[in-house]
Amino acid sequence: MGSITVVICEKSRGIFSLFLWGGAVTMAIGSMFLLMVCSSYVAFFKDNYLTYTAWIAVSGAILLFLTGTFGLCMIAKDSQCQQGIFMFLIVLLICIEATSAVLAAAYTKRVAYELSSLDEKFNHYNGTGTQSDRDVDTLQHELRCCGVHNYTDWKSTTWYEYTANNSVPESCCDRRSINCTGNMTQFEFFYDQGCLTKLEHRVKLYLTYILWSSVAVLGLLVLAAMSNGILMRYSPEQDYTAVSSGTLA
Repeated sequence: MGSITVVICEKSRGIFSLFLWGGAVTMAIGSMFLLMVCSSYVAFFKDNYLTYTAWIAVSGAILLFLTGTFGLCMIAKDSQCQQGIFMFLIVLLICIEATSAVLAAAYTKRVAYELSSLDEKFNHYNGTGTQSDRDVDTLQHELRCCGVHNYTDWKSTTWYEYTANNSVPESCCDRRSINCTGNMTQFEFFYDQGCLTKLEHRVKLYLTYILWSSVAVLGLLVLAAMSNGILMRYSPEQDYTAVSSGTLA
């Protein structure tokens, strides 16, 4: 019965090690997308704490890949020492993935606060080509949005009052609209969604992705730990049997 259990656990550990590779790819994708958003629109985030979640997920992805590779190598040659190292890596990964999940869940509720500076950035827009202006234009162009909530937000900005030309920046114009100049009379050619909604949705999407990926990986790690723990339980008996029947014979 013990030998059958060992065989099953060895095969299970090998399969789980392959799944760890899949978990590594999954975590890497979510964290890299979050890092790209945070770096591209860093001017609109109040703090830089969101990147902590991404970097922890990246470190977890790297360690997942290494642990999966180590687990597969144990198929060819296994020992108590290797089992101990594998268990240590699993426990370390559980800590990292749990931290990643908790941070992702916490920061999902803080996204609105992190983007609360959007109103200020849009209000400081003056159309002179400053870095702040380019940030706003890039945000509207890439996310295909206009204003904080919608295009009418521009009516309350300093730039709108100063220019007095009844228009919004041309970055508000839909890419498919060739003749759009930004004049308020052409509002049907403007992007109909605000930038706050679009950016908040994108950040929450990646945080939620990281959260549930971490939860799934945690379940996989627990199963891998159970398989490896059973193998560690049976190893001493096998080693003792080999010694007593061979060396001491």
